[in-house]
Amino acid sequence: MKKVLFILLISLFFYGCSFNKQTEIVNEEKTQTPPEKKEMPLNVIIPDIKENDHILGSENVPITIIIYSDFQNPFAAKFSGVGGSLDNAKQEFGDKLAIVFRHYPQVNINSLAETAAEFAECAGEQDNFWQMHDKLWQDNLENKFTLEQFIKNVKELGLDIEKFDECLNTNRYQEKIKNAIKSAETIGLRGTPTLFVNGRHIIGALNYEDYESEFGTEKGLGSIIKEELEK
Repeated sequence: MKKVLFILLISLFFYGCSFNKQTEIVNEEKTQTPPEKKEMPLNVIIPDIKENDHILGSENVPITIIIYSDFQNPFAAKFSGVGGSLDNAKQEFGDKLAIVFRHYPQVNINSLAETAAEFAECAGEQDNFWQMHDKLWQDNLENKFTLEQFIKNVKELGLDIEKFDECLNTNRYQEKIKNAIKSAETIGLRGTPTLFVNGRHIIGALNYEDYESEFGTEKGLGSIIKEELEK
């Protein structure tokens, strides 16, 4: 990422100047074959939840979902965005559920994934991580995943622009995000979304409802959560 160009874009946008260059999602990403949605019985040692993790909900709940994800991945957006499996889980299970988000931007194929992660982190400095998280998914779903749109998100959330710009300009969260990528790869993850429901390893944008596959009836996220609650 060319940080100088990036900061110039922010300055031009916030101070009313024109900037015509706009980066779009690579078309090929939209035609990728969806990741396998089966639950995979892999033995993965999940890093413990730490202070710098982003947690939605209480830690003292029966269900914890840890998600490794990439804001630019179209399948991750369908899973985590409005109307997706994660949204349905939050609506059905409410305060029985805690969601832990961990960055895993696929930087080799998604040119704005790491930038989006930085925007989310800098929004988190102003207690708006989850608000930016939701906006980035919506940007993806609406094919508006651009730097200019990210900056509009900052304004729409009413964040302090000077503080936000300073956060980006100093690359404050670049190391955290790169370490998150290394951590994900060290435990064997290779794609997004990857989630763990009380440690139960699931790869791909899992349906919420049960569904039919070549292997027979597969459990959706809703059924998996119910099984965990019954344990």
